[in-house]
Amino acid sequence: MDPWVLHLAHLLYLALELERDMAPELGIQRMKGMFA
Repeated sequence: MDPWVLHLAHLLYLALELERDMAPELGIQRMKGMFA
């Protein structure tokens, strides 16, 4: 995998972690929306 892809995935992971800490319901709904 390319380094920038890993970096992008890491940033996305951090954003989801932060969002989950601040608004769990919103984070879950957004994940369902992305993968639906």
